[in-house]
Amino acid sequence: MSFERNTIVEKFDATEDFAPWVKRAASEVSRHIGFELDGELHRRFIYDPNKNWRYRFLGIFQGKPALLRIENIKLEIDEENIRQSFRAQCKGSRVRPPETFLSEPFDETKGYAYTVDEYVDAPSLFDPAGSPETAAESFAPFYRELRKTVTKPF
Repeated sequence: MSFERNTIVEKFDATEDFAPWVKRAASEVSRHIGFELDGELHRRFIYDPNKNWRYRFLGIFQGKPALLRIENIKLEIDEENIRQSFRAQCKGSRVRPPETFLSEPFDETKGYAYTVDEYVDAPSLFDPAGSPETAAESFAPFYRELRKTVTKPF
């Protein structure tokens, strides 16, 4: 069995922390596309919580609640292409991933990529801080539906 190298970790190690300039980048994107920023929702890191590479912001896009995801690492495969493949498999099922309103791949000059997604205000399937047994029990029905829906890699 052979495995592809996980170059995202190598890229993360070689990339500067996004924190010092992410707000400027989010403001720039917001002005350009008409996204109304409401505030930061989540930061993503790999191994080092003091070095972030992806941020999600709440806001409004074209009159709808939305999330702006902005990242400063160029991925091997554009994430929106992966999501489109996933959505194609989900058509006609009860599994419905959030809609992507707008997506721009990584721009070497700007140093980031961004995506605007539908904001889904729904309860979590389980409490990650809760007991693993309760989490597994709560997640199982969704997982069964997902297994019926997604039959090939995306």
